Amino acid sequence: MKIVFRLFVTIFLLVIHVQVSYSQDKETTHTFKIIGETRGLYISEHPKVVAVEYDPSSTNHLFITYFEYEGIVESKKQYAFGGKKFDIMGLTNYLLKKELQLDGIQIEYRKDGSIEKEQIFANGNLQKETSYYPDGKKLLSYSVENQLRNGEYKMWHQNGQLNFSGNYKNNLKDGEFQEFSDSGVLQKTGIYKDGKLISGVAIVQDVVYDRPEKPAVYIDGDEAFDEFLKRSSTNINGLKAVTKPTRIDLRLSIDKAGRITDIESISVIKADELSILNEVFKELPVFMPATEEGIPVASIKDLNFILSADGFKRNTNDEVFAKPDKFPEFPGGVEALRNFLSSNVRYPKDAQISGAQGKVFVNFIVNGDGTITKVTIARGVHYLLDEEAIRVVQIMPKWTPGTMDGKPVRVSYTVPINFMLQ
Repeated sequence: MKIVFRLFVTIFLLVIHVQVSYSQDKETTHTFKIIGETRGLYISEHPKVVAVEYDPSSTNHLFITYFEYEGIVESKKQYAFGGKKFDIMGLTNYLLKKELQLDGIQIEYRKDGSIEKEQIFANGNLQKETSYYPDGKKLLSYSVENQLRNGEYKMWHQNGQLNFSGNYKNNLKDGEFQEFSDSGVLQKTGIYKDGKLISGVAIVQDVVYDRPEKPAVYIDGDEAFDEFLKRSSTNINGLKAVTKPTRIDLRLSIDKAGRITDIESISVIKADELSILNEVFKELPVFMPATEEGIPVASIKDLNFILSADGFKRNTNDEVFAKPDKFPEFPGGVEALRNFLSSNVRYPKDAQISGAQGKVFVNFIVNGDGTITKVTIARGVHYLLDEEAIRVVQIMPKWTPGTMDGKPVRVSYTVPINFMLQ
């Protein structure tokens, strides 16, 4: 089977002419006023045309619609706005300062106009998510609390019959889980407590896992995968034109049988590099599929490669694990981490004056040598508090690295930092 690479290309634009209409003064009871243009350009990694309108059902809410450049609606989001005047040209600034927060419904659309996903937010936090088949029937629905699955979780077959039913508590299976056939017949039952199966059989959702319990691995091991890449990239004419090593990030979609079903480039690549990649993967490698509770599942696997005149190779120093055999540890343990944070966090004065408080979740990578890199906000509260949380994490000492198969590896880790006014 031939895989056609799909690309995500970052576009940088300085000027785009957008046809706009101007907001009109109208009698409303809203706590703010939309001023200026009602359509504009949202500058982000992938710039988008956006349009704003009042939410007729709430005095302090508005809707923003995001468009693809072809004019196709990509999503429509409901926000709570804390200011007095809303100008679409200030959208980025409002989001950074948390004046504009997701609060209510967010709808994502497919290119054909059908609803792909609905999400319900409260004060910027996801509460519930429901996804749909193209014909409008429900596919998946689950509840969220504190960014963790909490509450009922259901999946449906395409014919509308219930497929899977259970309950989560703090992201762990808890209680009775059931799996049904597409004719509605109960096939499996499992009882879980704190994520562990205590009776019955394992019930595993038939979805694509981005962080499976055990990731997919090349069927004959990493060394054999390296040999496959070396063999596949030998004598490719395009390699002669590669003047310096280039990093290539690929996302592999691997089905429950271990076959690659799709390859996406998640970094910007050139046309000549794309030609080389198609030559390398002309013969698709086979993997041992990822597993959940010992059951094979479909998954995605992000890998980093180096393309050079010598060939196409894995960048073995760059793979990041979400569930290693052993997680990294702050020197001295959890209590020492708490002491470090309490001793080094400085509550920004302007944030105190504005009354900003709450829990900031910071994500970072613990490298194989224990150093900290790629510090980002997983869930923020206020831009000043977010900046302070990032600063403190960046000055952390080296951690004891996480391990996989006894070897130090890079691990994605998240810590909460609580800012509370007395």
